[in-house]
Amino acid sequence: MKYQNAFCLSVKGQRKVNQDACFVYQEGNLTFIGVADGMGGAHGGEIASQEVVEVCRVNIIEAARDNHSPEDLKNILGKVFRDAQERLGEIVQESPELSGMGTTLSCVLMKDKHYVWGNIGDSRVYLIREGKLRQITRDHSLVEEYRQQHGKDIPSFIKQQRNVITRVIGINQDEADVFPKANDYETLNEDEGFLICSDGLLPESLEQDATWMANYVIGTKTLKAAAQHMICHAYHHGSTDNISIVLYEYRSIKRKKTRIKKYRFPPDKNKIVATRAKASSRINQKPAKFVLGAAIIMLIGLSLYVMKDVDISLQWPFSGTEMEIVSLMEKGEQLIDTTGNQMKQTIISDYCPFIKGTENTQSYSSEGDFFWNAYDGEGVSYYRVLFLHNNDTISIKLNEISLSFKDYPNLISGRDYKVSVTVVLEDKEIEGCSKKIIKLTQN
Repeated sequence: MKYQNAFCLSVKGQRKVNQDACFVYQEGNLTFIGVADGMGGAHGGEIASQEVVEVCRVNIIEAARDNHSPEDLKNILGKVFRDAQERLGEIVQESPELSGMGTTLSCVLMKDKHYVWGNIGDSRVYLIREGKLRQITRDHSLVEEYRQQHGKDIPSFIKQQRNVITRVIGINQDEADVFPKANDYETLNEDEGFLICSDGLLPESLEQDATWMANYVIGTKTLKAAAQHMICHAYHHGSTDNISIVLYEYRSIKRKKTRIKKYRFPPDKNKIVATRAKASSRINQKPAKFVLGAAIIMLIGLSLYVMKDVDISLQWPFSGTEMEIVSLMEKGEQLIDTTGNQMKQTIISDYCPFIKGTENTQSYSSEGDFFWNAYDGEGVSYYRVLFLHNNDTISIKLNEISLSFKDYPNLISGRDYKVSVTVVLEDKEIEGCSKKIIKLTQN
């Protein structure tokens, strides 16, 4: 349709594999745009995002065959999310080794100028209006759950878990948010549009202020140029993830001359250090030690994800003002964190570590068993054992204090795993945790 324009772009960034996917589909007078950010091992995330995008394509083709009214858009979008959950469930049933895979999905469905939108996970939808960007989705993430419960002051140990998400399209049938809540649909004005992105576009240094993105949208001549420059900007400001973006304009967004930094696309990793060094020399108010520390944290930041029944293992022990433990409580379909006012450092010394042995890497036979110490209190519901390898996360719930590796073929020999054990009590509080590194070996 001549009155609308859209562009999507997805790059692997500094990752070896691109587990993101983006799409722009137009069938009849329906337009469907979105981003999926996959997770779950070397191939699981890629499969998850691509399969969900295919579900989106099939649904928009089917919907376009009928003469739907704008009032039907929310029902169509709700079906997309349900079908996506069902499709990934089928894949896992056929291939159990993919049981840890999942994906986010953030999208906008339009009929002419009327639209609805939805999300699950932490990929975002922004409304472009009057030269500004406003986020119209709410992240399903640990950080956002904390912000909703406790306000804007986020402790640093919660910020370290910024990649942990609390809902995902996967085997757990988490529920997506479909908007608007109060109306059947919203209506675009002629100079408005959307920006949809995976979290790779928003490294910590850029996440809190959308002004820089708005400047690229209104300061470039085309959506393609804006997308390319934004991806490069994120890449050179600390993004270590895949980066995906969809831009859409209804009629034409008003553009004007804006001061922006332009980049050569695709981004060049060899120029990252020089770019950051130049930036740090301009911001000379901050000590060099702080800048160096921030760069190191950026490079080694932990990337985890969590489905609704997966418990999150924090870094122990805390120090200074971060000594208070955050307990995670399961309420309904979400993990909601609350500050455990009565849970002080004694919890750490009494109940951590659960895992027997030293903190050094130890080898275990893939035919052998893994043990941990029992919790010495009452009311144990179960133990959660979490195996982490790069972005591959395997969560196991057990009532015993041991497991046999041979019972879990998706734990692969030759890999190093970070292992975390948590105990969940009857009131669902996680009372402590412990971590160690193990290496699985063949007999």
